[in-house]
Amino acid sequence: MTSRDIALEAALEAASKKRPLQDVLSRRLAESGLAPRDRALAEEIAFGALRRRLSLHIALGRIVSRPIAKMQPALAEALRQGAYQILFLDRIPARAAVSETVEVVKARLGRKPGGMANAVLRALSRLVKEKGVGPDDLVNPPTALASRGGLFTTLSERLLPDPATDEAGWLAGSYGYPKWLVERWIARHGRERAETILEWGNTPPPLTARISQSRFPEWPLSEADAARAFRGCRDFAPAEVPGTYRLVPEVAPAELPGLAEGLFTIQDETQVRPARILSPPPNSRVLDLCAGLGTKATHLAEMVGPEGSVVALERDGAKLVKARDAAARLGLENITFIKGDALSPPEEALGPFDFVLLDAPCSNLGALDRRPEVRFRAGLAAMATLTATEIELLAGAFSRVAPGGALVYSVCSFEPEEGSDLVRAALEGEDGFSLESESIVIPEAGARDGGYAARIIRASGGTP
Repeated sequence: MTSRDIALEAALEAASKKRPLQDVLSRRLAESGLAPRDRALAEEIAFGALRRRLSLHIALGRIVSRPIAKMQPALAEALRQGAYQILFLDRIPARAAVSETVEVVKARLGRKPGGMANAVLRALSRLVKEKGVGPDDLVNPPTALASRGGLFTTLSERLLPDPATDEAGWLAGSYGYPKWLVERWIARHGRERAETILEWGNTPPPLTARISQSRFPEWPLSEADAARAFRGCRDFAPAEVPGTYRLVPEVAPAELPGLAEGLFTIQDETQVRPARILSPPPNSRVLDLCAGLGTKATHLAEMVGPEGSVVALERDGAKLVKARDAAARLGLENITFIKGDALSPPEEALGPFDFVLLDAPCSNLGALDRRPEVRFRAGLAAMATLTATEIELLAGAFSRVAPGGALVYSVCSFEPEEGSDLVRAALEGEDGFSLESESIVIPEAGARDGGYAARIIRASGGTP
């Protein structure tokens, strides 16, 4: 299969099964045997078309009368992926994007749908006026779709509202976000910061690695140790958070030798922060209430050392299997994995523990670059449901903390309803607990995801 075949198949599977595109595409690429360059193209097309879906629908809507979302799913997705290449990719000529997309449609759906795709995409390519237009040269914003790096693709027809009268509407259409989300970010962060957040969500995330503390106890790494750990990378450099590196691999990340050898773990640096904020000392006993794939549990296990212990609770059996595999890869034997729900944990997770981590299920609005589908699923009602669960989880976590102990509550969201507002509301009903510190990370393209973490301490004395 070609890059475009895999991009299409992965997008359709993710949509039909309501699974993250990242998970589906990673599996399909691992099975594909494609060369690294072709894998990168499949990722660019599949993720790009999903990130820019709303903008693509606006552009395609100038050509077709029937809404794209109401077309046969395979045809609609092929049109989006072809349109993404025409509008936003510089290295692929428009004629190549059209012809190769048409061939994919013909092979899957037949000649008639292929002919329709050919007509639509050729018409779209004729609408493109200029690519790579800088903001200072943008004389007609209603014709402009944001690409990357602050640049725009301009079309020969007006597509969007005038930003002078509808700033949020223009940003939403140009960057491809729901208007309500743009409005809240403008209100909370201002226009300039809101636009940098929109840019971040449309930019492929960097690859970041957390070094194995048990293999490399000294920081920073020596040049020799870093070179040994990151074999297969054409470039690597320390990231902002201590213990993390930003990598530029020459092969698929899963094929890096150091990963298989347990020398590091792939983890965004914002997601490294919660364990560092909890900072359990060696020999501690720690509870990870929502362990997921085990990236934070393994970090905690490295911090407490072989004489310490981590109890990792996770209700999803498939995630638990991967978490155990991660611990085995890193050579960690001080984690006890338990299948169970944090809202009604089994006896082994009741504690009390001196250190507790609650990385709660959340909106994932701080991981839009990796989870682009979230922008279409998130909403105020959905967020209200999530925050109700989050506050229930946090209330339960308080009871797992021993007197004198500490709890870190974290989410991969920078929305106050899931972060600072929620923590303060939860603390109002809890005697003996106080907020020691909190970290709010606003995402930045090419650097980090967004997130929130609060370190809450329990006073000494009393009965847990």
